[in-house]
Amino acid sequence: MIDILNTVVAALAAGAAVGFSDTASTAVKDSYGVVKNSVSGLLRRRGAANDAEVEELLADPENNREALAAALADADDTERDQLKVAAERVTGSVRVEQGNVLVYKSPGSAVGPSANITNINFTPR
Repeated sequence: MIDILNTVVAALAAGAAVGFSDTASTAVKDSYGVVKNSVSGLLRRRGAANDAEVEELLADPENNREALAAALADADDTERDQLKVAAERVTGSVRVEQGNVLVYKSPGSAVGPSANITNINFTPR
């Protein structure tokens, strides 16, 4: 359970950092959407009162690990498997390192013909 929690937390952080920029491939955007929507649904099932509460939990996954772990514990095996695949797709393509978002080239990605990595600098909020 810790393994999927770490993967989901990393995917939520990475996906939020890259957002839906033009740099991220459609597959990464779609996978991040699956992770975010799946976790949102699990949090609502667990009793998150409204969209604002869900968004608050998702906005800072590292500091909300306990709530995310509880939501993941309520997921059935199929939900966990689907979530893990989507989270691994995000974490395999996007890394956040020292204030930089690194988007690794993946099939369908539009980061340039000879580039393997696109580096996006951003200032955290």
